[in-house]
Amino acid sequence: MNFWRSFGLCCLFLTFLQCEKDDICSASTPTTPSLIIRFYDFNNPNELKAVENLKVFGLDDSGSSFDVLGLNVITTDSLVLPLPTHLNAATFQLFINYESEEATGNGDGFMTGFQTQDIFVSRACGYKTFYSELLAESIPDSDNWILNTEVVQTEINNTIHAHVKIYH
Repeated sequence: MNFWRSFGLCCLFLTFLQCEKDDICSASTPTTPSLIIRFYDFNNPNELKAVENLKVFGLDDSGSSFDVLGLNVITTDSLVLPLPTHLNAATFQLFINYESEEATGNGDGFMTGFQTQDIFVSRACGYKTFYSELLAESIPDSDNWILNTEVVQTEINNTIHAHVKIYH
């Protein structure tokens, strides 16, 4: 009887050695960072300048637009935009002085290009994507409000510092 008891305890002990703690992805775990844009005064390049009544749309693979900010029209001097993890480019339409009832305003196209790298975080959190070799430019049209763009950080691996400056 002593043998069977020892054998059972040994099996039970070995079973617990094989168990792992539950994998739960903590809310504080860094995830895929977004593109941070700061808006500056074209005539005074060191001064932040808010964009009045800004509305942002993204363009998907098929060229269809989608609302990036929800139903919000905002006035801001900075913007956080999500980037796709499965592509190497993203295009946005940034409208200044947007009137939601009439869907009017001056819209400028803004394109980004980048390389992606997926990094394993954990079983619970999966992967996050880092972006590198960032390029950004406005798309010229007959009435651009975006007068210049400047990439200030070519790697997007955090959401602390601005990556692109837009002058208007």
